[in-house]
Amino acid sequence: MDITLISPYLDIFSYGVRSLSSTLREHGYSTRLIFLHDLKALTEGNFDYPRKYHPAALDGVVELCQDSDLVGISVMSNFYDRSLELTRTIQEKTGVPVMWGGIHPTLMPEECIELADMVFIGEGELALPEFMKKWKGGIDYYDSSNFWFKRNGEIIKNSLLDPIQDLNSIPMQDISLEEHYSINWEQNKIIEMDEKVFESLTTNGVSIGDRRPIFQVMATRGCPHKCSYCCNYAIEKLYPGHGRIRRRSVGNLIDELVYIKGRIPSIELFAFTDDSFMAADSDWLNEFSEEYKSKVGVPLFCLSSPVTINRKMMDLFVDTGLYSIEIGIQTGSAKTKKMYNREISNESVVKAAKLLNEYRDKIYPPVYDIILNNPLERITDMLDTVRLMHSLPHPKIFNYFSMTFFPGTLVLEMALEAGVVKDMIEDVYRKHYFIYGYKYINILYLLAEKRIPGWIFSILTNTALAYILNAILPEKLLKYLVTKAKNRGQE
Repeated sequence: MDITLISPYLDIFSYGVRSLSSTLREHGYSTRLIFLHDLKALTEGNFDYPRKYHPAALDGVVELCQDSDLVGISVMSNFYDRSLELTRTIQEKTGVPVMWGGIHPTLMPEECIELADMVFIGEGELALPEFMKKWKGGIDYYDSSNFWFKRNGEIIKNSLLDPIQDLNSIPMQDISLEEHYSINWEQNKIIEMDEKVFESLTTNGVSIGDRRPIFQVMATRGCPHKCSYCCNYAIEKLYPGHGRIRRRSVGNLIDELVYIKGRIPSIELFAFTDDSFMAADSDWLNEFSEEYKSKVGVPLFCLSSPVTINRKMMDLFVDTGLYSIEIGIQTGSAKTKKMYNREISNESVVKAAKLLNEYRDKIYPPVYDIILNNPLERITDMLDTVRLMHSLPHPKIFNYFSMTFFPGTLVLEMALEAGVVKDMIEDVYRKHYFIYGYKYINILYLLAEKRIPGWIFSILTNTALAYILNAILPEKLLKYLVTKAKNRGQE
């Protein structure tokens, strides 16, 4: 086996791993994929990032890696602990070199090169085959683009190739199931991912709305925004002057969707996880709509922004098969909007929400993303957000993200300066970004979803009262109230 690629993530989508596998196979290299998903933890929301793998499961990984020339691990910051455990185990028990790639090594190469045998930075579809050609051919590979190496105590840092402009040149993601393996947490062992296992994992794993099984796809790379809390802020600094969004052709995208639909007939929803799928010109969107309706015909979900929501767009997407849409709001505070470099007015948010509400009989309730637990905010900033949330029309669903100061982001620099991040591993890598926290203000976030009369909500969100209750209410009571508010459900 030339290379074994490991995904330690909670789901089985791992778009980057699957794309690299297809690319390497197209260049004649053999790949093996291991998905160490944890769907139960994901669906129940109780995952623990530092959680260790069972020794028997690690033995299964070792067995699959020992005949490989190279092992690659895709690493996100929250999976630092698990990736390090895998790396040390594979190195000690097989002697096979371990390469780290993905967003975390891309943004933290100095840290990662001390842990892995080599580090890959940025996009891999061009650079990785070139490296493999040298690696397998016995040619000096220490000048390989996008790679960092250790040699005789020296760190070798190579330059980055430009990002791939023609996304059509990248083969569709690998869902062949050839040499694909997954973890069985109940039996603590690695098993072959055959058709039955694959369908079970896609059907019983991540779902949207009324528990519809999904499969994630992407039409673009890049983002039109430069949010200070997002990795795209750092990535754009790596590739200055290359533009933010690259988009596949409609034909290329539809071919992949048709292939996936035929491969996984149980899929009931395609989830487009592009940062802003709707940020395309009208010609592309109209062509996509016609081709999608005639050749795919499966309901779809996408992410968007309040500024891209308009009646013409909604009419088009509802006709195409839009099932649900997720909108990034993040905050209602003018001060925090500046901090996030996301200055979309509250008026624009309300206007978009009211328009979405007109389609309430045709689509699942819209989902609005909110960031809470930001220690750089004041109570007054949080109350501005809560009031905006309450003003949006029903039905509505809020998706909460606890502020995490990820590597490479501008907000991390602010947090370090303010002293609220003292230990990157404990305060960032191990941070659970879905945690609510037990504060009075967080009860208000949850109550903003409910049908509470305006005059009552005005009393609850009184600034002086919020300051007092946020400071004096005991955690035990707050925990009880947060749990009750969360469990009350959507009304």
